[in-house]
Amino acid sequence: MDIVGQLQEGMTRFSAQESRVAAFILQNLSFTASASIDELAVRAGVSAATITRFARSVGCEDIRDLRKQITNILAADGAGKAG
Repeated sequence: MDIVGQLQEGMTRFSAQESRVAAFILQNLSFTASASIDELAVRAGVSAATITRFARSVGCEDIRDLRKQITNILAADGAGKAG
C-alpha cells in the first residue's frame, strides 16, 4: 500500500494530532512534497516534533522519507495522466 493509502486507512486509528497531520497532507500533497518540516508543522497546526513522530508512525524513516514517497506518487500520477 502506498503512503496515501496508509494515511487514508490510518485516519481511524491516528491520535487527534496525527489525524490533523494526515488530513493536511492528503489535502496538500504537492505542498507537502516540497515543504520543510517547519513549514509543514505551521500549516498543519502542530509542532515539528509531531511531524517527525507522525512520519515514523506511518513507517517512514523521517520527514525526508515521507516527502520522497509523496513525490514518487505525484510523479507516478503525472506520468499516468500524460500517457
